[in-house]
Amino acid sequence: MSGQLTKRLALMAALLVVGSAITVSTMFGPNDVARRGSAIRETDPGTISVRNPRVGDVVMFHMDMPDIKDGKAIRVTEVAAPDNDLKLLGARVYHRRDFGGAALLGWQTSNGGDQDPHQQPSTDLVGATLSGKRNPERFVLFEFTVGAAGNHAIERIDIRYESASTTYQQSLKVSFEVRDALPDS
Repeated sequence: MSGQLTKRLALMAALLVVGSAITVSTMFGPNDVARRGSAIRETDPGTISVRNPRVGDVVMFHMDMPDIKDGKAIRVTEVAAPDNDLKLLGARVYHRRDFGGAALLGWQTSNGGDQDPHQQPSTDLVGATLSGKRNPERFVLFEFTVGAAGNHAIERIDIRYESASTTYQQSLKVSFEVRDALPDS
């Protein structure tokens, strides 16, 4: 390989790394870069969808509690979703016993008070310390507001956490869909 070609390839690789760092830092903050994390085990998310919400409605989507690799403990410091017409409001941890022993897969404002998670005790995922195997008695609901009519999807949630005094960021695969959102009436 010629010296010129090697230099070009090195420059392109450097630009890709800088571009990746910019993407991560803009999601969480312009001056805050974290190491790439892997303490949370990935699972197959399955697709969770809601239909016909109105613009401005709240929609919530289920995720199992994170499964932390053996010997690791993390403290969640932030959750984020890519810019989208679904705006992330937060993530709350719920207990199955408050839903008749089941995990609520999804909820939307148009459901009214029927199993409204806002009426049940919960804790914020941000600030939670997690370790060990997934707790099947608890689950997470990510809460979004619908910002535009149409179909929308979220394919990843980014979680920032601290472990052993180091900050990490990890993207988790999800499959959240809003189908046929309607204009605000």
